[in-house]
Amino acid sequence: FVALAAQPLCAEEGKGKSIAADKLPAGASAAIKKWAGDAKVSSIVVEKEGKLTVYEAAIEGPKGAKREVSVTAEGAVICTEEVIALEKAPEAVRAAAAKAVGDGKVVSCEKIVTGEIATYEITFTAGGKQQEAGFNADGSAKEEAEDDEDEDDDKENGKKGAKEDDDDDEEKEGEDNDDDDDEKGEKDDDDGAGKGQHGDKK
Repeated sequence: FVALAAQPLCAEEGKGKSIAADKLPAGASAAIKKWAGDAKVSSIVVEKEGKLTVYEAAIEGPKGAKREVSVTAEGAVICTEEVIALEKAPEAVRAAAAKAVGDGKVVSCEKIVTGEIATYEITFTAGGKQQEAGFNADGSAKEEAEDDEDEDDDKENGKKGAKEDDDDDEEKEGEDNDDDDDEKGEKDDDDGAGKGQHGDKK
């Protein structure tokens, strides 16, 4: 399994710039406070997602529970992320996760909600390596982000372009060989004619 990218409009770790709570737009501040409730907001980052400015708050709940919420400047909630127990995930997700993990061990389960669509990301260890697998609520595999697909397309197109260039080179090389053969044939004809003249002189 390959590490999967976060859902669109959810900030990726390491991206964005930290911002103080008192610097937030009024709408974003109100939405984050409402979502956090009595829990502590440990950090807030701001980043651009296309033309949209997104504010993501990391919230620490009781017993180390962690949640994140991404909102717009106007206060619209566009994405939430929450670490949950795998037992709280839908049965289809638990079954798919068990199949993916096999003899490995589940490290964490994260529920990501974008709009009204919930997906789940399982982090687990298997074969001495930490891996991730993503699932939709029905247990089907979660698709990778479009950026990764575009990157794959670019690689494929690059390979295709390189192959076409190789074909052109081979074709050109074949033409050059044909020219060499023609020149060689003409030279042989000239040599033959020259030998014939010397023979006449004798």
